[in-house]
Amino acid sequence: ESRRGTMSTEEDTKWLQWVTHQFETIAGEDREIDLQEFKAALNVKESFFAERFFTLFDSDGSGTITLQELLEALTLLIHGNPMDKLKFLFQVYDVD
Repeated sequence: ESRRGTMSTEEDTKWLQWVTHQFETIAGEDREIDLQEFKAALNVKESFFAERFFTLFDSDGSGTITLQELLEALTLLIHGNPMDKLKFLFQVYDVD
């Protein structure tokens, strides 16, 4: 039985499969997502947040997001401790 606010192992597995499938669909043959693909996938009108999330997800600064980078960032947001989540949120708004 999963506790409120956490995912069970089975839910985690299903979520990882779904994220991987979505990533592969968006990334295409190069298996990486660039900023334009990221914005299109999110279907956002205000690009500030898309650009900030993209920058934070692109941990190696290559200009693209790999599946590994995406999974690491999403895992932090879902399973990270409150301080990790707060730090990430601060980085979204801290443009400097």
